[in-house]
Amino acid sequence: MKLYKKGQEGGASKGFGTIITWAIIIGIAIVIILITLNFTELGKTAWTKITNAFAYV
Repeated sequence: MKLYKKGQEGGASKGFGTIITWAIIIGIAIVIILITLNFTELGKTAWTKITNAFAYV
């Protein structure tokens, strides 16, 4: 086990924190996109086009 100076994080925990940060950012972006698709006219029109495109598959 490697000891670090006081106030310094270990390499693994710093990398893990970065992954969590990106996951939170991506999650917030997805929520904003879903709200836009559900509650705005532009979003509803786009969602209709997307579902129509996959209706033929």
